[in-house]
Amino acid sequence: MKWFVIFVLLIIGVYSAEVSKTGPRRALRKIVKRALWDIDETYLVRIEAILISNCKANGRLEVQDDLENTYSQMKRCAGRKTIFITPKAEFLANLEECSREAIRKTRNCLAEDQKYFPEFILDLAKSYFTFLYDDFEIMRLDLPSCVRSSQNSDAQREYIQCLTDAVAQTHYTWIIPSSKRSFCDKILPATKCFTEIIKNYCQDSENLRKFRNDYIGAIEVPCGIKK
Repeated sequence: MKWFVIFVLLIIGVYSAEVSKTGPRRALRKIVKRALWDIDETYLVRIEAILISNCKANGRLEVQDDLENTYSQMKRCAGRKTIFITPKAEFLANLEECSREAIRKTRNCLAEDQKYFPEFILDLAKSYFTFLYDDFEIMRLDLPSCVRSSQNSDAQREYIQCLTDAVAQTHYTWIIPSSKRSFCDKILPATKCFTEIIKNYCQDSENLRKFRNDYIGAIEVPCGIKK
């Protein structure tokens, strides 16, 4: 898995919006729900596999079944609250509460220099969902036409090349990085690929400039780069 997947999947689904037909809040909720389904099927399954793989490499061969069950319970618990329907503070509190047991069990089987990782993933998720709530109106009003503008072949080639270059530069492996800074150094270059496409192919506006900054900030804040 490429470490940056969590940070792009949520937004990629925006192109399928039909805001005028279904109503703005319902339409955007459907868009994010589709993207969240992708994360559930793509990101979470793979990140779980990485966590279990690293635990087993650390000599804890017996943990797989227990962790898989714990992660399944965590996802069912988090699914009790629906994004945008649930108030932001309540949604984030539920996400944190549902993650606690999974974080505890995962920390127990990781190497000492990897124990930061489960809590850090939660911090990243909370920061990213905060961004989605805070920039809801920009996503509703400004992003659909922007994403339509960026669906041409030149933009797609530029985006894929940017991601390819970022992966090559960060020397991706399945081993959890030994520090938060190392992890952030791997994901930030690829995260910026998406904002560069918006900058290069969408009509400039104050809202889209804010969206680009907030998108990067959602990763930089838990990484400790931005307050």
